[in-house]
Amino acid sequence: MPDRTAAACTFVTCVSLVGVAAASPVGEIDRGTVAAACGLADTEAESTTDLDGGIGGLCPGPGNCCVANGSPGCDNTECCALVCSEETDCCVYEWDDICAAKALADCDPSVCEGGDPCPGEGDCCSANDTPACDDAFCCDLVCTHEPFCCEGEWDQDCAAFAAILCDDLCPPGDPCPGEGECCLVGDTPACDDADCCNTVCEEDPFCCLGEWDSICAGLARALCRPLCEGPCPAEGNCCSAHSGRGCEDRECCNAVAAASEDCRHGEWDATCADFATILCTDLCGGDCPGEGDCCEVNSTPACSNRACCEAVCAEDQFCCFLDWDSDCMNWARDVCPDLCGAPPVCPGSGDCCLANGTPGCEDAICCERVCAGNPSCCTDEWDSECADLAGYLCGLTCWCPIFGDFDGSSTIDLADFAWAQRCFGGADTTPVDPDCACGDAAGNGDVDLIDIRAFVYVLTGP
Repeated sequence: MPDRTAAACTFVTCVSLVGVAAASPVGEIDRGTVAAACGLADTEAESTTDLDGGIGGLCPGPGNCCVANGSPGCDNTECCALVCSEETDCCVYEWDDICAAKALADCDPSVCEGGDPCPGEGDCCSANDTPACDDAFCCDLVCTHEPFCCEGEWDQDCAAFAAILCDDLCPPGDPCPGEGECCLVGDTPACDDADCCNTVCEEDPFCCLGEWDSICAGLARALCRPLCEGPCPAEGNCCSAHSGRGCEDRECCNAVAAASEDCRHGEWDATCADFATILCTDLCGGDCPGEGDCCEVNSTPACSNRACCEAVCAEDQFCCFLDWDSDCMNWARDVCPDLCGAPPVCPGSGDCCLANGTPGCEDAICCERVCAGNPSCCTDEWDSECADLAGYLCGLTCWCPIFGDFDGSSTIDLADFAWAQRCFGGADTTPVDPDCACGDAAGNGDVDLIDIRAFVYVLTGP
């Protein structure tokens, strides 16, 4: 007699090819039909009629029972026969995910190494923070697709697989409409237009079960063209924010929608209006003159002096389209000195006691005192000569970090008081030298009675 396994495999291949009733026990299939369909010799056809146990007679097969193995049957005879008694396709066509799930759920745990984590505790149809879920068959079915669902947490993706694979357990509700914009990627299932949402989810059910990802948004753009092609034209002034999508001027609306995906698919908010003021100058203005003072901050575009307005907007075009803010004001003070006057220099930004390369320095009193003696320190730059003059005129700034601490001991005591007396010169005397800088509390260049009174107040030691 020919080898039973070879005959069985040949027979199964034939059944799949010619569509002989797969649910019929092997022994009941007419051998003449098999011979005619497959071209088998009579003895080979004969051998297929006396396999005991019907479909179960094809067990064991070559593949693992616990995973989809792509061939008919599986390698554990008892488990294979048990599964195939309920799912005949598992022994006639191939051992797929459903067969593997039944093996995990119904066969002896020893068949699948490590045992079966199913059932778990959480609801199969919703995300939970434990591995597996509470229906053994659905749990095994999902975990054959995505092992992480039984190894890590049963998350939203696992619940989505359950909704697709276990429809008897997880009857589908109507997720449409959802919350997010159909034409954009979102982090929730479904989208906000019911018709488009249903159209996309018919094509890819995961879009209504998991996140509305880039694939879902791409399908929406392909399948829902009127919704995603753009909102232009629509009601509303392009140059100001309003509820609803798009604006009334087609050319401006399309220009803004092309520049901003949010303006293309979302409400026409302040950002869209700002884009319009920049991209649609004929529509939204931006001409000089405006209304506000060029030399001060104001809440309207442009300013009242045409020449200054045009000079500033040549440097910063936003000043003629958006608010005339502090940047525009500073530009005006810089490029329109006849209108705004020379900008104040003191205080500046650099260190008074070092050459800093900019006009003025950061201590206003010292800056004004030095620039009164040498105007170029405020008109050109604060160079080494300005720094030396600051050391002479602003001793407390440059030479004495703590008023009264002549000896640098961090304690203001009688030794410092003796030093203060030596430096005392009275009002309007020659500016103090660096050794006496710690006695000039007022910072006015001398050590007088005002400074001595201040010193007595801070005296702390013997």
